[in-house]
Amino acid sequence: MWLLTTLLLWVPAGGQVANVTKAVITLQPPWVSIFQKENVTLWCEGLHLPGDSSTQWFINSTLIQISTPRYSITKATFKDSGDYRCRTGLSMPSDPVQLEIHQNSEVTILKSTMSHNGIYHCSGMGRSQRYTSAGMPVTVKELFAAPVLRATLSSPILEGSLVTLSCETKLLLQRPGLQLFFSFYVGSKILEERNTSSEYHIPSAGREDSGLYWCEVATADGSILKHSPELELRIRGLQSSGPVWFHILFYLSMGVILLVDTALCVKIHKKLQKKKKNYNLEVLSDQGKKETSSQQVRSDDVSKEERDIARQTIAKVLSSSVSDWRPGQPDTLLSVAARGHKLPQID
Repeated sequence: MWLLTTLLLWVPAGGQVANVTKAVITLQPPWVSIFQKENVTLWCEGLHLPGDSSTQWFINSTLIQISTPRYSITKATFKDSGDYRCRTGLSMPSDPVQLEIHQNSEVTILKSTMSHNGIYHCSGMGRSQRYTSAGMPVTVKELFAAPVLRATLSSPILEGSLVTLSCETKLLLQRPGLQLFFSFYVGSKILEERNTSSEYHIPSAGREDSGLYWCEVATADGSILKHSPELELRIRGLQSSGPVWFHILFYLSMGVILLVDTALCVKIHKKLQKKKKNYNLEVLSDQGKKETSSQQVRSDDVSKEERDIARQTIAKVLSSSVSDWRPGQPDTLLSVAARGHKLPQID
């Protein structure tokens, strides 16, 4: 009875067929381009006969054995690509929906660094147009900072000194059980490799230890490895401040000068014992110049005057001796000491 009523309503007077709406296909997720192994569901929406919810599905115009309003594709393959249509009991066939299955494309970053930060997207070419994905931001966080090599002493380093090299870095991310390993090099030579200590010691530095030093920090599996800049160490050998013979001659000359000055002072003291005398004190310098001092002394002022004259004499002799000395010429000192000084003449 219901079927007859429906047919009567469908076929109006005059025998012409009324316009029947088309079925509509909707997708979930709502796009027609998917990658391999993805899932997609197609729904067919249209009028059904009372008590009959059956649906016909067509792929590339071929009827398939699916009669439910929902058609699911699990783990799509290339065979699932094509034109999909559907029809219900009281609807016309739907417009075709072209479903495209694309091959998965993967990019693997085996060893990520800070340079890999950025926004990534992919694109692919379908049958008639190019498709581009939304951007995906990728942020790479640094596990530890690049190391810096430091030394306890700065160059030039005195030969025989203890030198400690420290490979300094900083953990920027805390990972349970993370262990860093340190290696030390001079040029291309390995000094110490994969040690848990960040220090390297040179107990007694020699000239052969001079060179360009650098260190390396790595994780246990070696997946992250960073080098420090080079650090130059220059070892300076022990150097004497002067030859031994020079010191001997220098002190010997000074001793001779002291003896001569002492003798002069004693002789002057004896000459000044008289009550009042005029005298001339002459000292010859190394340049042959004569310096004369004329004094008149009273009997009651002898002690003070003789002390002053003695001081003046010593000061002039020492000044003359020291001014003649030149580095590397010890014989000059000897000549100054050996030359006779003209004693004061008493009038």
